[in-house]
Amino acid sequence: MTTRGAAVARFETVYRSEVNGVWRFLYRLGVRPPTTEDLTHQTFLVAFQRWPTLDAARPVGPWLRGIAWRVAADHRRLHQHREASLDELPESHGTGSAPADEVLAARRALVALEQALEQINPEQRAVFVMHELESMAIDEIAAAMEAPVPTIYSRLRLARERLSALLLPHRVGDPA
Repeated sequence: MTTRGAAVARFETVYRSEVNGVWRFLYRLGVRPPTTEDLTHQTFLVAFQRWPTLDAARPVGPWLRGIAWRVAADHRRLHQHREASLDELPESHGTGSAPADEVLAARRALVALEQALEQINPEQRAVFVMHELESMAIDEIAAAMEAPVPTIYSRLRLARERLSALLLPHRVGDPA
């Protein structure tokens, strides 16, 4: 196999292992179907173009999420319309045999989180999603977003504070 053929084969392997994670990341950033699929593929098109420049020692997941974040930001600037809300999406798979009240409570919590995330600054939201939901390290986020580590910490702190305030009425035991 040629060097180019080996690189393409490695990219295909990375695509298969990361495509669902990139889709989920874009969704958590507020990109809703069918745009999620389009931006996922656009992310991988950009990644394929940049593939030869990827440092082999660098983890691929954070690199892809950095590209996805920039693709989503570009899309947001070009399209300032509101996309489908969470309530318009089909029910999630895998609810299994959980009691209906637990499923309903989880769904309400997810809706509250999605609504709160929509109200925070896009850069803060991206850092929060990368760190808290995607389990990325701060230095990986800084590299992905091409921002200094202290800026990433600041965005994460501000996102946590804002989300805490927005979700306060939804805490268990608080009257709704």
